[in-house]
Amino acid sequence: MSRLFWVPTGVVGLCLAATLTTALWTERTSKSRVEDAFHSVTEDNKSALQKRLTDYAQSLNAASGLITASDAVVQQDWANFVTALNIDENLPGINGIGWIVPVEPGQRQEFLRQAEADGIEGMKIHPETATESTFVIKYIEPLAPNIQARGLNIAFEEGRRTTAIRARETGLPHLTPRILLVQDAAKTPGFLLLHPHYDRTVATADGRGAFQGWVYAPFIGSRTLRNLSPAQSKFFSLSVYDGAQADQDLLIYSTLANPAEAIDSDWTRSASISLLGREWLLVWNSTPAFDAAQQYHYATFFVAGSGLLLTALLGALVTVLMHREHAVRRLVGVRTRQLDANEQQNRSIIDHAMMAILVIDANDVILSANPMTGQMFGQDETHLIGQPLQRLLGRQTGGQGQLPRQIVSRTAQGQRLFLDVRMSTWQSSANEKLATVMLLDVTEEQIGAERLAIAEERWNAVLVGADIGVFDIDLRTGKSIVSDTWKRLMGVPPTDPVTDPQAVFLKRIHPDDLPALQAADRDCISGQSDRSIAQYRISFGDGHWRWMRSDATVAERDSDGRAVRFLGVQTDITELHDAREKLEASELQFRTVLNNAPVGMAMCAANGGFIGVNAAMVKLTGHSEDTLSTSKLHHIMVREDFKHLLSEVRDLQARKINAIEGEYRLIDSNGDELWTLASIAWTLDPASDDHIFILQFQDIREIKKVERMKTEFVSTVSHELRTPLTSIKGALALLMGQFRSDLPMAASRLMNIAQNNTDRLIELVNDILDMEKIASGQLEFQFTTENIADLVRDTATQMSPFAAQHKVTLKVETSTPPPLGDVDKGRFQQVVANLVSNAAKYSYDDTVVDIRIQRRNGEFRVRVTNQGPGVPEAFRHKLFQPFQQADSSDTRSNGGTGLGLNITKLIVERMGGRIGYRSEPEGETSFWVVLPETSSSRKADIVSLHGSYDASQAPVRILHLEDDVDFAEVLADSFGKLADITPAATLAEARKAIRLRKFELIIIDWDLPDGNGMELLETLEARGIDVPVIGLSAFESGARNDRITTELVKSRSELSKVVAKVLQVANRQRGIDRAGRNAS
Repeated sequence: MSRLFWVPTGVVGLCLAATLTTALWTERTSKSRVEDAFHSVTEDNKSALQKRLTDYAQSLNAASGLITASDAVVQQDWANFVTALNIDENLPGINGIGWIVPVEPGQRQEFLRQAEADGIEGMKIHPETATESTFVIKYIEPLAPNIQARGLNIAFEEGRRTTAIRARETGLPHLTPRILLVQDAAKTPGFLLLHPHYDRTVATADGRGAFQGWVYAPFIGSRTLRNLSPAQSKFFSLSVYDGAQADQDLLIYSTLANPAEAIDSDWTRSASISLLGREWLLVWNSTPAFDAAQQYHYATFFVAGSGLLLTALLGALVTVLMHREHAVRRLVGVRTRQLDANEQQNRSIIDHAMMAILVIDANDVILSANPMTGQMFGQDETHLIGQPLQRLLGRQTGGQGQLPRQIVSRTAQGQRLFLDVRMSTWQSSANEKLATVMLLDVTEEQIGAERLAIAEERWNAVLVGADIGVFDIDLRTGKSIVSDTWKRLMGVPPTDPVTDPQAVFLKRIHPDDLPALQAADRDCISGQSDRSIAQYRISFGDGHWRWMRSDATVAERDSDGRAVRFLGVQTDITELHDAREKLEASELQFRTVLNNAPVGMAMCAANGGFIGVNAAMVKLTGHSEDTLSTSKLHHIMVREDFKHLLSEVRDLQARKINAIEGEYRLIDSNGDELWTLASIAWTLDPASDDHIFILQFQDIREIKKVERMKTEFVSTVSHELRTPLTSIKGALALLMGQFRSDLPMAASRLMNIAQNNTDRLIELVNDILDMEKIASGQLEFQFTTENIADLVRDTATQMSPFAAQHKVTLKVETSTPPPLGDVDKGRFQQVVANLVSNAAKYSYDDTVVDIRIQRRNGEFRVRVTNQGPGVPEAFRHKLFQPFQQADSSDTRSNGGTGLGLNITKLIVERMGGRIGYRSEPEGETSFWVVLPETSSSRKADIVSLHGSYDASQAPVRILHLEDDVDFAEVLADSFGKLADITPAATLAEARKAIRLRKFELIIIDWDLPDGNGMELLETLEARGIDVPVIGLSAFESGARNDRITTELVKSRSELSKVVAKVLQVANRQRGIDRAGRNAS
């Protein structure tokens, strides 16, 4: 009955709705046409307003052009210009055109004088304001209606002032907010239009030129905005507001007599416009004349009437048809509801099943698929319909009833799917043979099983490769499981089914090691320790034992905390144990040799501290072993010798040489000097990653005593021989001069022999005396800074005749720039001459003696190389000893006293250098001397190697915290005049220094007598001292502190590189400080 009622009612309702809709559409269409007409006339009005104001703005360009074209614009010029514009005709609504000038504070009188000069009499700036800005109207024409505006400071009011500033900054004309013009007696709303003017002949950053003022025009709204279009006031009223809101306080213009009253009009429109820097709101309301002309309701009435008539006829027809259909629908509805219920039940089961369910036909084509199918295969299940099942599952299908129980397929993204398959067939209502396929995703279970198998295989491979045996003991049953590797370690065949591995283990473990193992296991099982770690011996028969190590832990405990499962590993450490025993034996043997050596031996760390000394060392120095163990090498060595040794070691380390031998003086327990022959070698200690030094000292006091006696004897004899030899030489010279012609030929020859031998004896005596003076320190050296290359060239020039005698050529090569050295000029040339003389005498004929000058690490080297027989091997150990020559024939063939190289060595060492040589039999022989460059030369070297330090600056003020006083002095000498270094041996001294003086950089040794160098960083932070800090110690601090600029290890850093790094950091910091001062 409801259908019989509602269908006709619905049809009638639809028809009524259509009628109403059509009527409303007709109404809306007619109304829209009227709205379009109203919008059109008001849009014309808005465009007219915009055009009028734009034209006014353009008119001000002409006034700006007048100023640009004129050298000076006076009052009369301005009046003539505005009169020519005829603004009443051409610019209706504009009150005038004026010129506003910015007047700076303190320039008012000058402005007024200039105004009077320009034709303005009695101008006064008004009103007075508290602001610094003064924008004065200088010209305004026509003047009569605007007389009150002349001299007005428009900055007195915020709106005028901010608009002027905005126009000046943007370079564009701008409108002021709504204002009341001073010249408007009626005080109706108005506004100003300001156009900025610039002198474009003056270049500025923004490209506009120098700002000069504003050309402006005042407007009264009631004049400016009237009669914008013909329809204004006739078909609509217009109200203009300054801003986005229709606020009566912001009203600029209105055609209404009383804009504040409510307006009765059919059509209203508002629009916001942005014009010349201001936003205005325009509001239009239709007039009664416009409303009366729009008759759009008649069409609506006609459409509504026609629709009602058609609705009545259609309603009657539908009512008759519905009664006839009702009987048929009642029977069909019952049957349909039954089928729908069954289908919904089946669909709900299929759609929410946790497996994929598909229906296929006899050709294995998919007819339907549930949502889980799409989720499982990563695609929309609807796309599967119509596709063969083989495409989804692969070639593993064989038709209905032939699917395997397990299938491996892939998703649309290529991922593997492991599926468990079920299928059943059935007959459709159309007698078609169909099948339902159910797929359960077992991928996670399958992959988990595969991963577990792979992991187990990998662990087994790792354990086998690492030779690690695994044992797992069930503490409740006492049964244990062991790996094949454990069996192999124990010497049990892998195929042997060991039923009780624990019994096998306990039977073969050494009885002495079992208690310790059991104690470790008990502690771990009871929870007293986390792990049970033990080493023990396992018997392999015939008295053969192998060392094993076990590491076990409790893998599982029950709810009461009792251990129920004990899991561990076992490894064979026999080789490791044997190696450790050999190492301990070797170390014991080394220490035995060290302790029982007949000469003094010691080991030192990189910082010079003694690690160990033997009994001979204690006996040699007289210091106790305890005293030496708490001392450093520089404590028991003469200061000058230690500095020389330190310099030698650093030089050799830089050249990858790890041993040195020389004569050095120690200080015994009584404070006396003790001459020793020291042999020092060093190697890298892997434990500390730093050098360890092995020192051997032989007592050579007796040898020194004998040498001193020999030297004194030779010196005495030489002094005694000098006077008679001089007399003999004089007598021989007299005889050869006055009586030469009277002597027989044989006598004359004998006299020549006597004279030549006398000269050789005098040369020998002089050399002996020089040697004695140098050795005793009596020979004075006059040190001056010399160009080494010039001295070598001069010496080579002097030796050229001698070289020519021996049929050799001298060749000199020098580095660029040439080095400078503090040397005794004469003695240095004597050294070079001795080396060149020896090279010439022992060279093959027609060969070259090569003299090279090289610079390296703050030193210079003069190398003399020749081609000849070389220095005999048996003679090399005596090469620098006095009175030594390679063989007795040398004296006859080459001449000489045998003292040249000895004197050369003494001179070089006296000048702070060293001498050396390298010789190849029947080949090249080189002798060289190495001397330090002067501080200025070292400075140039550092700068050339390591950066841009300006040596003309003041010395860098550096605090050096270092307990090794000798090293501190060596480092200070390396800087020369480049740095002003304040040394501090303790933290207390360093803290006192930073209280008394300001430093640019701090160098810190971390290991100090009264603490750690890191503590000074805390002091610096507490006192707010922010300077670069460089660590220079025997080891790295290991700390990560932002205050530490860089860290250097003494044994790995050459002094020249240390100096260069410090100066580089100081120079960079000075640049940062200068930049900071300039910025502030």
